[in-house]
Amino acid sequence: MLLLLWQNTPLHIHFQLENEKEKAFLLGRNMMLQLFNYFGYHFDLHFVAFDPRRAPVYMAFIHFIYEASDAKKINYSFEVGANSRMLMWQGVPRSIHYSHRTVRESLDGLIIQRNMELFFSGGNSQKLKLNTQF
Repeated sequence: MLLLLWQNTPLHIHFQLENEKEKAFLLGRNMMLQLFNYFGYHFDLHFVAFDPRRAPVYMAFIHFIYEASDAKKINYSFEVGANSRMLMWQGVPRSIHYSHRTVRESLDGLIIQRNMELFFSGGNSQKLKLNTQF
């Protein structure tokens, strides 16, 4: 289970892959969690679960609602963790002109594998926090 925090507002995402039916439903789903305005620009936060031919993974990324040339001027970071364990990822948001599939296939976002989720949560699948900073 992941607890996503965005500007101190919790977004509860329950992604516990416990059986094959749940895995089949979840994999390949893309969820736009929030559209927001920051520094006069518009962004959207996406969360997707997919299977890159190995094991199910979660991926979080930011889409920029303007041109790619403007997106290169902006940096953001994700931090995920619990129990004094933290993973940080930094990147440049992709322009909205890139499809979700392109972003996913290029692995251009924070990737969290199931075993990493268990490691951060201490093995008990407790909530993890995902913080975003610009």
